[in-house]
Amino acid sequence: MNALRRAWSRLRRRKLAEQFPSDDEVSEASRKYAGMTMNERLWEAGLMNEFEAAAAARDRDRMLLICARVGIADGPTGRSSIVDTVLANPARYGF
Repeated sequence: MNALRRAWSRLRRRKLAEQFPSDDEVSEASRKYAGMTMNERLWEAGLMNEFEAAAAARDRDRMLLICARVGIADGPTGRSSIVDTVLANPARYGF
């Protein structure tokens, strides 16, 4: 069973890596959604439900991917910080 879980985990990480936007794509999305809050970006991109489902499932990788798609760059206050903040206290954010 553990071997199956490890194989599934590797496949999932590889699939997410293939879908993860490039730095140029994240920059373009950042320009597109400039001046919007995180929730506004998610709503405008049609990713609000997907982000909420990922947060409810505590799927950090999926949440990071969605943040990148709406132009949230990584850094001290970027997508990792946002996702880790939500996951540290999900009840505070309604999850």
